[in-house]
Amino acid sequence: MDTQVPADGVEAFPGMHTELGEMEAAVCGDGVEGFPAMHIEGAAREAEVPAYGVEPFPAMEVIDTEIETSVRERQVDQQPHKVPTSEDEKLPSLEDALLPTPEDGNGYRVICKTMLHLLEDWKKTEIEGVGCKVRPPMKCNISLVGDERDNEATATVRKPDAEGKGCRLKRAATTLLSPFTDPSRKKRKVTDLHAQTPQPRFDPTKPVAMDDVKAIIQVCRAWKTDISAELELEPFEVGADFFYKLLDETAWMSSRHLDMAMFLIRKRQLSHPQLFGREWTAAEFCLQQFLQPFAMPSRKRVTRKQYASRTVDPPSNYLKNVHHFVNGSWQHGYAQAWTKVRKVYLPYNVRQSHWVAVEVDFVRHTVTVYDSYSDFTSNSMLVRFMEPITHMLAKVLHEMRFYEKSEVEAVKRKGTDMSNFNPFTICRISDVPQQSDGTSCGIMTVKYIEYLSAGIPLHTIDPSKFGYYRLKLEIEAFRGEAYV
Repeated sequence: MDTQVPADGVEAFPGMHTELGEMEAAVCGDGVEGFPAMHIEGAAREAEVPAYGVEPFPAMEVIDTEIETSVRERQVDQQPHKVPTSEDEKLPSLEDALLPTPEDGNGYRVICKTMLHLLEDWKKTEIEGVGCKVRPPMKCNISLVGDERDNEATATVRKPDAEGKGCRLKRAATTLLSPFTDPSRKKRKVTDLHAQTPQPRFDPTKPVAMDDVKAIIQVCRAWKTDISAELELEPFEVGADFFYKLLDETAWMSSRHLDMAMFLIRKRQLSHPQLFGREWTAAEFCLQQFLQPFAMPSRKRVTRKQYASRTVDPPSNYLKNVHHFVNGSWQHGYAQAWTKVRKVYLPYNVRQSHWVAVEVDFVRHTVTVYDSYSDFTSNSMLVRFMEPITHMLAKVLHEMRFYEKSEVEAVKRKGTDMSNFNPFTICRISDVPQQSDGTSCGIMTVKYIEYLSAGIPLHTIDPSKFGYYRLKLEIEAFRGEAYV
């Protein structure tokens, strides 16, 4: 039924009849007294509230729902719409069990994208000029995962839970193991001549340890908070730009990247001589700079013959550095004296815009160039660009009486055959995997030297994995040791 509500200024009648339920008091506008009760038939519904400054009408019908307490004014806080930024993108977590493996076709791209996102702030420091030498090197206290090796357990000592005697696991005596064993009688070892022990071999496709991937991502996250810090590696200190440019497939690898790769290759050779031998060594790119002839400055253009006449030999301090390379005493370490090897591998820069791999063979007296972009330079131009190695290096070795001092018999015999100074003969190998872009010559040069020094055919290099090769080199540089 309809409930009568008294008007303003009229006393309320003593009671009202309610059949199905009690309803809560409604709140009227300011200055208006609320009516005490209402009659409900059937189910209750939400009551209507008089507007501000309007007197309530005398009767209201409530049917479906219960009346909730209404408020005089409702305030709604409207938050502005937030545009998603790169910071809000979900990056793989270190604890994520679904972190993709680097060997996966798309896995290394996800990992590289994550690391590039964490290191991209170095561009700001480069523009502002504050990222060069601001803070001391950042020490890394992350435990690295070494090469997996089969370690045979030789100790049989265990620690009990309680203190006291019995810390060592006792073995039974030899005479107690078998009644037919005489400890005074020497045992005879029988060897099978037909059994062949498998020789260890270097596997360049060895997967990258996931613990190393998580460790380097953690360092990149630390770099995100302090992008100007430097990381102290074994050969030299590097910043965030070193890792960023190495990961970026559109960026050109610098000489420091190539020098880091040569350092890791030499260190791995001396750590595992049974796999890589000792008949070769690797040199850094700066050897080319020390051998580069100097040209006197001129204000006008000159012919090629006039340019050659104004060219002088490198200064004495540069030649002294070349002697350090030959003697194996260069500052980065893990180098062998050239008198103990027959080959030297090094990266070489052509026209300051292309990397090639160079193999110097002292026995054959040749310089072999492995080019990943054979159409970049003609053969005649390549012969001219290689003169610092073919002529200047040969001249320095002749003045040092290198062939006479060599400890390799084949190299020493080659020196006796050459009575006078002879430049190296240059060879060019173009039948090798080629690059399909303009920035992969650096990583291809590293892979050429890695495969050649290990005796692995070059045609097994997969050109479609240039991005994975870059990621693997970065992880090896971070852990300070190349994978075996």
